[in-house]
Amino acid sequence: MNAGPVVIRLSKIVITAGSAQRALLFTLGNLTDYESNRAFVQHVLATDTILPGPTLTWRAITNPAIQTGAYIAIIVTEVLTCLSFLIAAVWMSAKLKAPKEEFHHAKAFTAVGVLLGFGLSSTPRRSLLVTPSVAYL
Repeated sequence: MNAGPVVIRLSKIVITAGSAQRALLFTLGNLTDYESNRAFVQHVLATDTILPGPTLTWRAITNPAIQTGAYIAIIVTEVLTCLSFLIAAVWMSAKLKAPKEEFHHAKAFTAVGVLLGFGLSSTPRRSLLVTPSVAYL
């Protein structure tokens, strides 16, 4: 195998591993500063930091149990996103010099991570950008 495909594969591994690291940092941030981040999610769901009016406030979620459940779901999804990217990075690393089809199969967990990360990007947090989609190509 010449250097070209290896460099491309390495870039996919680095992007995927970097995405795992980023998801881990978000998870750790939410766990170590739980109350501050929960309060942020609570305010976003309650829509209490915008001007009052029927245009947006009709969708406010003010039930504390639902707000906490949503925040816990965000953290769990971050953990699963991190694990998916980590598994994909390790699996792709193991298949670095394998035939094209084997390396392609090793990228499967990247798709899971992208899907979970995309789901996170549409939650109140919106800060986990889905960057590793190039790794799935």
